[in-house]
Amino acid sequence: MHGQQYDDFKSQLSQQLEEVIDRKRADLAECLALANQIVLKTFKLAGTRNVGQLRGLFQIQDEPPMLNSFYTEDIERVLQASADDSLLLKYLGLNPDVATKQEVDQNRDFISKLLDVENLPDGRWPGPEKYFQSLMQQVAVNVIRDKGPIKTDLKTVNGPPGTGKTTLLQDVFADTIVQQAKVMAQLEKPMDGFRRIKPIELFSNCKYNAYELIPALQGYGIVVTSNNNSAVANISKEFPSRNKIRQYPNENREKQDEYRTQLEEIDYFSDLANRILETADSWGMFAVPMGSKANQRKVFKHINHGVLKKQLSVYSDSWADARQNFNTALEAVHQEKARLHRMISIVERANPSVVDQAYLELKVVDEGIEVLNQEIANLTQKIENTRHRLVTLPKKRFLIFWQHETPTHDSLRFHISNLNKKLKDSMNE
Repeated sequence: MHGQQYDDFKSQLSQQLEEVIDRKRADLAECLALANQIVLKTFKLAGTRNVGQLRGLFQIQDEPPMLNSFYTEDIERVLQASADDSLLLKYLGLNPDVATKQEVDQNRDFISKLLDVENLPDGRWPGPEKYFQSLMQQVAVNVIRDKGPIKTDLKTVNGPPGTGKTTLLQDVFADTIVQQAKVMAQLEKPMDGFRRIKPIELFSNCKYNAYELIPALQGYGIVVTSNNNSAVANISKEFPSRNKIRQYPNENREKQDEYRTQLEEIDYFSDLANRILETADSWGMFAVPMGSKANQRKVFKHINHGVLKKQLSVYSDSWADARQNFNTALEAVHQEKARLHRMISIVERANPSVVDQAYLELKVVDEGIEVLNQEIANLTQKIENTRHRLVTLPKKRFLIFWQHETPTHDSLRFHISNLNKKLKDSMNE
């Protein structure tokens, strides 16, 4: 609550409270208690029954917490700043150029265009293939990655806990890395990704040659910030964990996880990540916490020119090999997307009546398969029952010790043979 809305609220509340004071001027404590009840009941505000929370309404220096906000001073500073920040103004809803809202829940045409195969990101988080993003999660990912018709520099994704907001961020991060890798794959050598800037004078007569990323490689870093430390920890500490890399669902733990094996072969500075995150479970240096000076010092201590140069020297693959491997994988993704696009185009161009007829024929085939499967199951059960009768059928005793089979044994064997033939014929249909 801020601005005119705050002023109107305060004026309305002050008027009601002044009426209380006028009636009960002799007993201030009783006035404050009654005023507190009015606030809680009339305006349905959560709060304690401590009468001190209304001090601000009586011209005392501190304003009541219930009428204040943790961000009020920051918002006031933004609104009073001489230089307008368009992004902040959009966030506060004060920029008239904000893009028109697009309701997508029932807008099938918009969703169809947004989720066109060509708009699918080239990178995905290495998770189980059977667990893909839901419809609206993929919509959010594509909007964030500017894949759709509406492009804006401010996007928000809202939802209650447990609805997949953090999960969709994984795909956003993965595609960001792929986009940066596309630029890196165009470089002839790694140092082409840096340019020398003006030397930095550390102290008298000592200058340091500093470098920065070329403009094409800038803008791929992501800062995750929140007033909820645990939410940030889920990303900065859990995302680099090996447990977040899963090729198969949890119920298939016995299968070899090729994703993790490949990451171990790449060795994406996992030792550095383990030291910074103080763990032994990192697959690579994907994210690090830097929200405090202590964490920043820890990161800078482990990541510097000497350490990185030593780490890079142990890699056997050449830059040319790495570029070729990446471009080969990227081309495979593009070919698969092109194949899917062709298949979708064929279906879209098909005569609806032909498609309906195909569905009907497919339904008949499915029904036939169901009948055939039931017939096979029945034959299999009859064979099993007949074999059980054959095994348990008593043999005819001859003399004292000898036994021989009866004609019934031969009949059962003949019956089993016929059933097996029918089963074989049914399975070949």
